[in-house]
Order: sequence, then structure tokens, then C-alpha cells
Amino acid sequence: KLASIKYNTWEWNYGESPQFNYKNSKRFEGGKLEVLLDIKEGIVTSCKFYGDFFSKENLPELEASVVGQKYEKEEISKALNSFNNEEIIMGISAEQMLSIMFD
Repeated sequence: KLASIKYNTWEWNYGESPQFNYKNSKRFEGGKLEVLLDIKEGIVTSCKFYGDFFSKENLPELEASVVGQKYEKEEISKALNSFNNEEIIMGISAEQMLSIMFD
């Protein structure tokens, strides 16, 4: 019971954690996508996407939408889904982006 009340919460696992960096990459049909995140007190302070994908729109706007969000799959999903991701990173969906951000 204690584990579910205290230790399995976002606040315990991320909110009170020290600053950390997260880096991951994966190849998708649309190309290789690499993500670099800086997280402080459970909040994303920096987000960068790199890779050999094609981008039609403003990638920095997509990255900026993630900054300031809780490092939580549901929160990041809302930010990514506020864009037409196929227009920004061709051939890579928001679900695929999430898969490398929370591996």
C-alpha cells in the first residue's frame, strides 16, 4: 500500500528527483529520430529533436511545446498532439516520438 501511495507517484519519481538528462534515438519509416531532454524537478527545461528526417514546418515550435511540461507521458502527449506532427516531422507520429521519450 505504501508503494502505491508514495513510491509509485510522479512526485516521488520525478518531482523530487535531481536534475537529469535523457537521450534516446530510434529509426522509424520517416527516418532516424533522436531526442535530448533536460529535466529539472520533474519539469522539461529543454527539448531538442535531431535526425535524418524531413521537416516541413517549424521544428523549434514543437520542441518549445514540450518545455515547461511535467516529464509525464500524458502531459508530453498533449503537447505533441497539439501539432500536426506529420507536417513537422514527415513520417514520424506523436506516438512514435513518445516511444523514444519514455522508453
